[in-house]
Amino acid sequence: MKNTKNLISSASGIAKWHLPAMIIVFCSAFTNAQETDLTPSFKQAIEISPLRLFDGTFQMSYDRKVSDKWSINMSGQGTYASENGYGKMYLESQKNVLSYTIGDMYFSPRMITGFGAGIEGRNYLRSRSGLPLGLYAAPYLSYRKVWMTSTSYSWENDKPVEKDHTRNLDIFSGGVLLGGRLGVIKKIYSVDFSAGAGIRFSKYSDENHFTRFRTMKALDYSGVLPTASLKIGILK
Repeated sequence: MKNTKNLISSASGIAKWHLPAMIIVFCSAFTNAQETDLTPSFKQAIEISPLRLFDGTFQMSYDRKVSDKWSINMSGQGTYASENGYGKMYLESQKNVLSYTIGDMYFSPRMITGFGAGIEGRNYLRSRSGLPLGLYAAPYLSYRKVWMTSTSYSWENDKPVEKDHTRNLDIFSGGVLLGGRLGVIKKIYSVDFSAGAGIRFSKYSDENHFTRFRTMKALDYSGVLPTASLKIGILK
């Protein structure tokens, strides 16, 4: 378990401190990339985000060309992370930062569920074939609603009693991405990577203000933060 937490912590550190270097290397690669006659003609792509599976989230995106230089990318996601589910590692990493007390009862999260949606407006900077391919810059907006079910244990009449408590969290995000759709594999599949920065506002339904003084790795963090994503797509 300690190795798992160290791995997650290391990944978080890499995203925070090495993101500028990643962006520079990424931009250089796409700047030097050349479109060829083998590039297929396509106007849309359906993508999934495989890395999101590790936090118990399935995310799918639909990208549609709207002009020679622009496309709209819309995404939806669903989350179900539990102690015995696929998002177990992510949930363990969140326990310390999401635990809370009510009176003399200490609650620790056991399950996180929810849904979300996002939209990007992608401007392809070096596309010479009129295809949504290559380096792009994209402003984005997203919204996510999360339910966190936590459990506390106490003794009543000399018997252990388990009590559940659920909190409702709304997360609003916006920012700018720099990314690109990397080539095409067998004229059907594509790889899409992006990195950038934005601002996030998180609010619990039982509070009248956005969260404050939270650590950046916490799901309920509010503030400026880096972001990165990897998507694998099918072209149509």
